Amino acid sequence: MKEKHNLPKIKQQVKYILETNIAARSSDAILYKILAKTFYDIDLSGIDELPSLEGVSRARRHFQEQGQYSAEDCVVVARAEYRKEYKKEYSP
Repeated sequence: MKEKHNLPKIKQQVKYILETNIAARSSDAILYKILAKTFYDIDLSGIDELPSLEGVSRARRHFQEQGQYSAEDCVVVARAEYRKEYKKEYSP
């Protein structure tokens, strides 16, 4: 299993790509494809055919907000705890 990538490492990777590739400065999709190929040797050339991750995420949330296709119990509990802590922190 690959190690999780920490934010400073990702920032350095993104910085390198933005410094060396002008097209990546205008498109997250291009940036992501170059990052995957350059640092992880993963070819994402067909990714343009896929719907956006944001669109897929919105569709999943839509169904879950309707009470369908609930996430795993541990995720439901973690999300509830996060909302509770968030409200404590930011509610007047």
